[in-house]
Amino acid sequence: MTFASFTAEARTLILLELDRGLDPSLGKFDGTRLAQARAYGKPRLGAMLPSPHSVVLEFPFFNEEGAAMMFSVELATPERVVYLGVPPWVVENVWQGTVDGSYVFESQARAMLDEFAQGTAPGPNAAMFGARAPTRRE
Repeated sequence: MTFASFTAEARTLILLELDRGLDPSLGKFDGTRLAQARAYGKPRLGAMLPSPHSVVLEFPFFNEEGAAMMFSVELATPERVVYLGVPPWVVENVWQGTVDGSYVFESQARAMLDEFAQGTAPGPNAAMFGARAPTRRE
């Protein structure tokens, strides 16, 4: 199972359960918050917030005036979640709208792959979750 399929299946199941007036059958959630959110109306799909060992699924409930209350369910993941950023060898041509690879010498390619692999280790990769400053390539 992929991370995308794991989250998609969980989001679909939980939304269906919430829509039917049931409590989520997966994950941890605040029952008091759910009761308050239900007073707002029907749930919708919200954000998916990953962390190294869990994912928080958000379900906004909207009232007739358009005000919202967020309800969240936290799911433990079956294995560690790894953030895979865009590697430095990817070149984006903004004018043409394409994303492509690049040509480098073999020694540079090996060094880039090693650096990329080191970035997937638990410590360095955990820093990639949550809010991050935008990056720029020059």
